[in-house]
Amino acid sequence: MSFYCPFGKEKGVNLSENVNPSEPLGRNFKFMILNSGIARTATAAFAIAIVWITLELTGSPIISGFADSMVSLPLFLSFVFGAYIDKMSAKKNLAIISSLVRAAAMFLLFIPLIFDSQIIRIMAIFSVSFIMGMTSDILNSIRSVWMKQFLVETTYKKGSSLFESMTTMAQAAGYGISGVLLILGFHSTIYVLALIFTASTFPLVTIKDRRDIPINEEKTIKDSISSGLKYIRNSASLKSIIVITLFLNLAFGSVSIFFAYLVDYTLRLPATFYGFLFLIITAGIIAGSVWGSKVKGKIGFYNAILLSTLGLLLISMGLVPLIYIDFVIVFFMGLMIGIVNVITQTGFLRVIDKDMVARVMGAFSTFGLGITFLSGGIGGVLIHFITLKWSFALIGVIIAIVAIISISFREYYNISV
Repeated sequence: MSFYCPFGKEKGVNLSENVNPSEPLGRNFKFMILNSGIARTATAAFAIAIVWITLELTGSPIISGFADSMVSLPLFLSFVFGAYIDKMSAKKNLAIISSLVRAAAMFLLFIPLIFDSQIIRIMAIFSVSFIMGMTSDILNSIRSVWMKQFLVETTYKKGSSLFESMTTMAQAAGYGISGVLLILGFHSTIYVLALIFTASTFPLVTIKDRRDIPINEEKTIKDSISSGLKYIRNSASLKSIIVITLFLNLAFGSVSIFFAYLVDYTLRLPATFYGFLFLIITAGIIAGSVWGSKVKGKIGFYNAILLSTLGLLLISMGLVPLIYIDFVIVFFMGLMIGIVNVITQTGFLRVIDKDMVARVMGAFSTFGLGITFLSGGIGGVLIHFITLKWSFALIGVIIAIVAIISISFREYYNISV
């Protein structure tokens, strides 16, 4: 689990000439949401399944944490992906290929179910997680460009709120079905997830990707990357948010293994309760996404309050290992995250030049989200050495401290939505 918080120095860009103003949320945008929703259902269920399957097969919270973290490893290449995608006049074919590859990759999970070798099991599990992360990274970069292409400036907040709400509802559905699938068996889980990933490809086929829009004029990928780095270097707010997000995702990315260990080993409950935790936190994110569309003011002010509260909630969760109280706590955690996601995505869409979107998003993923590759493993190590309760407390304190320190980043603090 990670935060989406990219935005930069305001440019006042107006790109409405690339969209029909009479249909600000037109068919292309709707099919993009449909694709993202179906895919999000599968990726959410996969996120639950991969940690639970690994924990059951290996018994190791450290290995399970890294199985979750491998999804984030390809994010270190996001800047290269973003530069390449920005140079493409049409992105649909790449999106379709990525969608089909992730569906096929699910069948690699049969390998750890067949072989008893720990090494073979780990290699197969890590490979599937890596492929899932790589394809997700490519698709997210493409959707970032499409968001800018399919919306007008006056509907950025409305479109962001709708996108976040709908895809988060789909994510909730994925969390809901994951526990049921795991009870039915690992084989059933693999087949169903492969089917859902395949189904997510069909909306992509119907999207009419514009081929006549301007693309960046750098002759090589190297030139494209260099210009993107220069763009970020000249934006104090972008540099600030990348630093802040790096620490937040390093901390919060360990929560998945915390939840799994809490349900499986501390409370000794079936996988359905693990899925319910994510289902409820997602319900909070949905509510926060709707509420976030109504927020007006400085992003830094809201984020400081919301993230400080999130840190306190994590601390309290470690102190009260009662599943029904934990359900209440994670709902409010989701509420904080949902608001943060909408207001920061709105800022991102408003201030980044159109031909820089994928590169900036790629850089954000590389420097801000890529660090989550370490977070799952770190979470497993923390559980092993300081117990689950103190692991929750430590992560909560780190998030609260980062939120307070972020106030000193004035350019970031003063960005308005």
